[in-house]
Amino acid sequence: MTVYRRRTSILEPELEYRAEADALVIASPTGERRLPWPDVREIRLTFAPTEQKVDRYVLALRFERWGKVQIDNMHWHGVADFENRSESYRPFALAVAERVARLAPGAKAAAGAPFWSYALQILAMALPATFLVWLLLEIGGYRPGESVLGKVLYIAWALPIALVWMVRGRPRKLDLNALPDSVLPPVWESAA
Repeated sequence: MTVYRRRTSILEPELEYRAEADALVIASPTGERRLPWPDVREIRLTFAPTEQKVDRYVLALRFERWGKVQIDNMHWHGVADFENRSESYRPFALAVAERVARLAPGAKAAAGAPFWSYALQILAMALPATFLVWLLLEIGGYRPGESVLGKVLYIAWALPIALVWMVRGRPRKLDLNALPDSVLPPVWESAA
């Protein structure tokens, strides 16, 4: 059994997720829910950063009778303060993937964001970026002797980050028996 704990916000208690032999168990102060592995219809692992959670990874499971369960590696620690719990999330996500592969072989396995969500995210990034380029180069005004290079460098600064996020979050099929590193948080080796 592999255990992972996290709290998503001030409004929720810390939950305990257990990857047991026969089911995913979600324990809260009010009780437990047992979600059997054979009921899994889809598993999705992805890198899904947000403004406040730049190292966020998500495990999403869709069950036939229980709906969707989404678990990420970030624990609410305080207002705009999230603790990265990748050290316990990664083995938990690996255990879940192994159990789904073995006990729900017909489940769809995917990496990255769903296609429509991904397309909307790209559009949501492209429109403001295009507007920013126009704003900095045109509205900011070009005066003779003024360097446009500074403005171009400012714009180009964010592009590599956006491209990495786009590549890592792209929708694709997933082999649960050979998970790519891009769908799980990196393993950090302690200096000894």
